[in-house]
Amino acid sequence: MPGCYQNINTLMFKVTFGILVLTILIYACYLECYTFDGFYQRNESTTVETENISSGKKVHKRKMEKLIFDMEEILSAPEIKHFDSLFRAHEKLTGNEIVLVTTSDYGGYPTMKAYARDFLNSNGIGKKGRNNGLGIFFSRTKRETRISTGTGTQKVLSDFFAKQIIDSLMIPAFKVGRNYEGILAGVNEIISFLERPENKILAIEDNRKF
Repeated sequence: MPGCYQNINTLMFKVTFGILVLTILIYACYLECYTFDGFYQRNESTTVETENISSGKKVHKRKMEKLIFDMEEILSAPEIKHFDSLFRAHEKLTGNEIVLVTTSDYGGYPTMKAYARDFLNSNGIGKKGRNNGLGIFFSRTKRETRISTGTGTQKVLSDFFAKQIIDSLMIPAFKVGRNYEGILAGVNEIISFLERPENKILAIEDNRKF
């Protein structure tokens, strides 16, 4: 009988341990990626002071004046103009640089993550020493969307909060084909949050450490 109890205890321990491991793996997967009705979003810090992949030189200044890259052609001219005015007004007030990119493919990159990182880096989005760039990426074809932040911007706009913006404001609109409205809702929330007085001060103080 003692041997029987020992076997039962060993079995229970193995089952409990297996459940614990499975729970940890599921939770880790949830933190790493989020899927909702075909839309996939991952956020990570994207520094803009890394080596330019194409030239091998560091990029510290935005290469172009253009801020809206509607390569998927889902936005009208007035919609593009509206986003452009929002981004320029925000940059004038805070110094943060925001770009919007829509695309049907990732230009040879395997994921939106890799595509977004190189796009921000190679185009010098974000100011030197502050890394305060931010990119909003959307693909109707791939049914994927992403918010990528510079290391400076991320100190104010966390990955968790960016995820909440996508989940609660953007994806519901995308699900019913309202792409412009979904992107605009996310943009308005991001800008409103970054322009709070306490967040502007925090961004400046934190970025001085670089």
